[in-house]
Amino acid sequence: MKTIPDENKIENLFANVRLTPGERFYGRMRRAAWTPTGIARRRTYVVTGLTIVLLAALLAFTPQGRAWAQEITHFFTRATSDTLPVTPLPLTVTQDPGYVFNKAIADAGHQAGFDALEPAWLPVDPSGRQILSFDGASFEPDHQIVRIFYRYALGGDDLTDGLVLREERFRTVDDCELCGMVGASALIEQVQIGAFSGEYVAGVWKADDSGNWKWESDPYIQTLRWQKGDLALEIQYFGQEVEKADLIAVAESIK
Repeated sequence: MKTIPDENKIENLFANVRLTPGERFYGRMRRAAWTPTGIARRRTYVVTGLTIVLLAALLAFTPQGRAWAQEITHFFTRATSDTLPVTPLPLTVTQDPGYVFNKAIADAGHQAGFDALEPAWLPVDPSGRQILSFDGASFEPDHQIVRIFYRYALGGDDLTDGLVLREERFRTVDDCELCGMVGASALIEQVQIGAFSGEYVAGVWKADDSGNWKWESDPYIQTLRWQKGDLALEIQYFGQEVEKADLIAVAESIK
């Protein structure tokens, strides 16, 4: 029969333990939810989805938007500036069901009218642990878009870090809701996703103190877009653990 150590022995045992956290730990602490950086980042992510919707509408429906659009690649439209004024838009933003991830992937695809695709591979850390885990899917009825959310699975600020896969039927660039606008200085990289060509950008539009949208090449927010058959697809990742090569590998595994 094993002897259970008394409280004094347990106390002495832990008194000799010296914890030496690594750089990964300190990195997570520097951007934790309660820090100024974490708070600002959460605010950024909350408005990022709405920003994309607003800018797409601005580009499509207003003369200013068409004037600001300088160069249209396959999936990203480059603005003439890194700063755009906030202009009243012909729409009202209410609670968007597309950001409530409470559906199965098949159910969201059924509502959209196509078979929603999902990745067969997700990134792992050096120890082999899964970095992302499936959190739920949603359907955006206004644009017939399926969203699938994979939350950061290794602890920390799981309200912000994660991957969103968006899918919609592709007809033309003009009708493509996923084909949003980026800043004039944005680096649009051409990438190969198996047999398909895609485009990659690191950055996001953020609201500044003057009431304008300002493009920032933020490596914390990465976007990959491509077309597969009659579907336009977008992977958007918020975090530091996943790099461009990982996103391409995720995209190549989507079936």
